[in-house]
Amino acid sequence: HLFYICFQFIGGDCLQLKEFPASCFVPENTSPGTRIYNFSVTLSPLASSVSSGFPLIINSSPLTRAFSINGLSGKNFEVVTTGQPPLDFETMPKSFDLQIYVKDEAGAMDLGLLTVKLKDVNEPPMFLDNLAKESKI
Repeated sequence: HLFYICFQFIGGDCLQLKEFPASCFVPENTSPGTRIYNFSVTLSPLASSVSSGFPLIINSSPLTRAFSINGLSGKNFEVVTTGQPPLDFETMPKSFDLQIYVKDEAGAMDLGLLTVKLKDVNEPPMFLDNLAKESKI
């Protein structure tokens, strides 16, 4: 479901996040800074750029700092992993809903929803007891 806020200006179109609502998959243990989703912004007619500090993730469900947004150009952006916390399929939620908020310099706003689904990766077994320290004779 899309939470959508858009203020129209007289005689013009509104600011719009493109490619939302959306979902993507990210493998567990993904390195920090890995791009997981790209999107763009269509500015309102009265604006020439996105406001400084935008877009940003204003809310996530469940709450996490595992994702952030980087600017690629004035209208193009990417969602990346932060590594804080590391994405681990076995110990954390399997899905995150990120509300992405953008505002342009004319004051127009939009909100998009990105669902990030964590994907399990086959990992070699890890021994957590004495077998991990055992040596061959």
